Amino acid sequence: MAATSRYGTRGFTGTPIDDERLVAELISRRPATLMQVYDRLAARVYAVALEMVGDVTTAEQLVEAAFLALWKSPESVLVERQSLRVFLCDAVRNGAGSGCRPVSSRESR
Repeated sequence: MAATSRYGTRGFTGTPIDDERLVAELISRRPATLMQVYDRLAARVYAVALEMVGDVTTAEQLVEAAFLALWKSPESVLVERQSLRVFLCDAVRNGAGSGCRPVSSRESR
């Protein structure tokens, strides 16, 4: 049985031009833009996280951390070399691969 999540089923990834505009808006600190990126990409990023770690809670925490990283440092997205989807999936992979978990999961150990 497939795990379910709050991330929905949207999967439109957009175009490089969309990503350039969205990153510029994120750099301008527009919260609505982060919500737009989340709506567009969260399901895909969550699928990558869940496949990597096999645990719903940990996958959700990794997705949360990836979007937080995007919000904190949108200038880190090199849109000429990577899409927002790639940036977020790399953040998930780095978090899962390094053994880093959000504080809430470390405290529960």
